[in-house]
Amino acid sequence: MSEFFEHAPAWLKALAAAAAGRSLLLLQARRDTRLLSWQAVLTVLLYEVPLIAAFALLGWHAAALLQFDGENIRIVFTVLLAHLGARGIDLLVSRVLQPSNRQPSP
Repeated sequence: MSEFFEHAPAWLKALAAAAAGRSLLLLQARRDTRLLSWQAVLTVLLYEVPLIAAFALLGWHAAALLQFDGENIRIVFTVLLAHLGARGIDLLVSRVLQPSNRQPSP
């Protein structure tokens, strides 16, 4: 199994990492809310597939911008970003980039 991922293309590794991160987030959310019907499951899948693709691109390329050169660290970074989700990333960015308290000059 590890041989497959060792020789897999980067896009497949990024998609698998993002899918794993989103799956962890869905498992956590499922504990709070029950999915009772196939319609609810299909609705979740309808929203999750584009999010998985977006987090795969975001995580893989953001890791490259942060100079994480190894594929293993890129995979872990992508899983973490996908698990955080949009709200988690927004919270993280708002804590790192504090708004300035300067008054605009007239």
